[in-house]
Amino acid sequence: ASHEPLVLTGDPSTWGSAQPNVLAYSVRGGELKSVACSLVTFCVAVGQDSDDQPFVISGDPATWTGSDAKELRLPKRLHSAGSLESVACTSATDCVAVGYDGVQQQPIVLTGNPASWNTSHVRQMTLGVDQGYFGEFTSVSCVTSKYCVVVGDSNGADFKPLVLFGNPAHWKASQSFNLAVPKPQPTTTGGYGYGFGKGKGDLMSVSCNADKYCVAVGGDRRLAPIYLTGKPST
Repeated sequence: ASHEPLVLTGDPSTWGSAQPNVLAYSVRGGELKSVACSLVTFCVAVGQDSDDQPFVISGDPATWTGSDAKELRLPKRLHSAGSLESVACTSATDCVAVGYDGVQQQPIVLTGNPASWNTSHVRQMTLGVDQGYFGEFTSVSCVTSKYCVVVGDSNGADFKPLVLFGNPAHWKASQSFNLAVPKPQPTTTGGYGYGFGKGKGDLMSVSCNADKYCVAVGGDRRLAPIYLTGKPST
């Protein structure tokens, strides 16, 4: 049986006894991976349906039903599959969603009014040799509609943290850059390396404030947590 998206709304202190809203009969089932709310009565959620396609739902989460979910079926040029991993909004009509397409993954981005999003709005960030040819965006945070920061990883089996910042409407793959991860020291949290070397890892989430101060978190290939703070431009 396919998974169905779940939604909980209202006061989190009551959620222990609350029943989530199952978005039954949604677009081929699936899961919601990220949500952003610009108003109490307006949120945007994104994810992947069980047919391996990105989907989005927007509006008042208290009234969402499966029929409100909209699949963004990707064409062959976008590898016919994909997922939206994160969404950030500065208003009800100005959001940014990020994720990846296909098996040979490339990052994807959507900007603007989520109510009008369709497949034609999906932009692929085709990574070049400097970024390892393919990768994904896993999290986005926006200070304003014209300044967002997105993080993820690139280079397939040799994962390296990937960062891109600036105006999401004008992002280009060539503006993204990788970060090297230092080798864990004996005093840091560590894990089993499985032969992975220095410099590998990924960033899973980012949050920024109005001063463009950001915190990004993730893990290295030795299973140790990693984090980064400050201005992405530095």
